Amino acid sequence: SAINLDKCIRELFETIKVTVPKEKKIDFYLVENKNPLTSSILTDDVKLKQIITNLITNAFKYTEEGFVSFGYEINEKDQEIEFVIKDSGIGIDPKNLKLIFDRFRRIEEDYSAEFSGLGLGLAISKAYVEMLGGKISVASTAGEGSVFTFTIPLKLDENSHNLDLNSDNSKSV
Repeated sequence: SAINLDKCIRELFETIKVTVPKEKKIDFYLVENKNPLTSSILTDDVKLKQIITNLITNAFKYTEEGFVSFGYEINEKDQEIEFVIKDSGIGIDPKNLKLIFDRFRRIEEDYSAEFSGLGLGLAISKAYVEMLGGKISVASTAGEGSVFTFTIPLKLDENSHNLDLNSDNSKSV
């Protein structure tokens, strides 16, 4: 369906903001996009919101103090939207980094509670990102925090140029 990404992201931010555990000293903020989209995009907004919610919830779970942030950038060259969720949490041990997106099979084998909860949300997020045609990755330093990045294809809704885009004559053929 066609969604206004900026509006969707802001609403999501406001919704999640009220769920931040008060006892945690966490600064939760939205990274402002310098070049917000001027058209709606075509994607499955339910899946997109679920991915972002999972990744942010996850960030809060492993962050006691500091910050959790998220935002998006448009990658014109690759025609992708790149979402970034950062936290200053405990980070992920390098040996677990390769495993965290592995499917449920892995989680059952390694049934530590901490990991099972983590794995499930991330396995679902990964599956959803791939269904939307994108990729997900993570960079993390144990003790310093993690950065989750995922992309979805930039598909503009041609019927929704709701801002002044008259100057845009560079339609790629």
